[in-house]
Amino acid sequence: MKPRFSTRAVVTAAAVLMMAGVQEFEAQETIETPPATPADSAYREARHLLNMRNYARSADAFRAIQQGYFNSQYTDLSRYWEAYSRYRMGGVQQLQNALALLQSRENMENRTERMDAEAAALRARINALLAQSGSLDRYNYLVADVNWGSDENCDRETMAVKAEALRALATMGPDRALASIRRVLENQDQCTIGLRRQALLVLPNVASDGEVEELASHAARTDSSPRVKETALTLLGHLETESSSDLLAHLALSVEDEALRRRAMLSLSRSNPARAQQLLRQLALAADTDENIRVMVMHTIGQMRNPESVQLLTEVYSRFDSPDLKRLAMQMIAGHPGDEQTAWLVSVATDRTAPADLRKPAMFFATQRDVDLSIFLELYDSEESPEMKNHLFFVISQYQNKDPRALDVIIDVARNSEDASLKRQAIARLVQSDDPRAVEVIVEVLEQ
Repeated sequence: MKPRFSTRAVVTAAAVLMMAGVQEFEAQETIETPPATPADSAYREARHLLNMRNYARSADAFRAIQQGYFNSQYTDLSRYWEAYSRYRMGGVQQLQNALALLQSRENMENRTERMDAEAAALRARINALLAQSGSLDRYNYLVADVNWGSDENCDRETMAVKAEALRALATMGPDRALASIRRVLENQDQCTIGLRRQALLVLPNVASDGEVEELASHAARTDSSPRVKETALTLLGHLETESSSDLLAHLALSVEDEALRRRAMLSLSRSNPARAQQLLRQLALAADTDENIRVMVMHTIGQMRNPESVQLLTEVYSRFDSPDLKRLAMQMIAGHPGDEQTAWLVSVATDRTAPADLRKPAMFFATQRDVDLSIFLELYDSEESPEMKNHLFFVISQYQNKDPRALDVIIDVARNSEDASLKRQAIARLVQSDDPRAVEVIVEVLEQ
């Protein structure tokens, strides 16, 4: 009895393989051999045909090498690339011929071991295409491949076969694929981390939302690898159920790994923005929140582009005394465009009661938004603190090429300032100016 596959599954098989990261590989290996032997020339010609995607002719050329130079270093390579050429030609007969070539090389005494993983992966792809055409034995081979081999030594060939088989099964309906995915996720061997992540990525193609939530939730809570947990959390972020939101909120509060906490929070903000905003507000403003968690929360808020997030950041800035926390809030606010955010930054920059180490970054962020120079000129004229006066001169000098009033200030400092350091800065700015007054002032300073 042939397995039943939907037309849609068969048609989208190639697309699923591409989205899963499968890359077709043309010949890439480099062979260092003495030039000008007949075998060299024949192999180069066959490779040229392959790279030109003339697969029928390249298959014949690689076959001729196996027959004419059967003891050469190219025999096994040519067998593999003939199989690959026939695979690219397509059609049941060519796929079966390609599979036979790959199976025959497994018994060769002089086969090239570095091609074993590529051959195993190609075999899995061919099995997938034959299974889609209705071959039950090839379908069973795919299922067997997912569970094949020992993982103890992280064997590259084994992992390549399993990954290809798993991606192929994901195109053929849920029944056997889902059972294989469950077995993959249960295997906590260090070598299967990549395979477990792959299993989670293909899970939505073969499972209901309830099954996706069940398996992703279990992986997010119990998997031994942070990378697998992160993939599971991302997957949960695409669900919009109350239970998945509850789990994400719980993990955002409880996991020790900072990266996983941030991933849980970001996933929650994607799946349930209102719930995420509520939780973020609670964590950001509560007095007993651990500072590391508060910082993580603020980074998360900074990535949420909405007015509520900006309002929350300004509340954090006002409520807490920590300079580091205030600077972080300011940085996050500065990352949000808008007139209100610009006005807020200017208000901090012009607040004479605020510490200098907060006013300075506020001025910097304000200059990035093309705030009118008049604001800084007014501050400069009335500023009494030497530290802030010097910093305001630096800020004003950033407008040198945009507003002629900035050059007026620079010239005045070069001529009249009693601060030697500030005077040197002014002269350095004049050197960069094309204004004819600049040379006159520099000469004037020299003659003083």
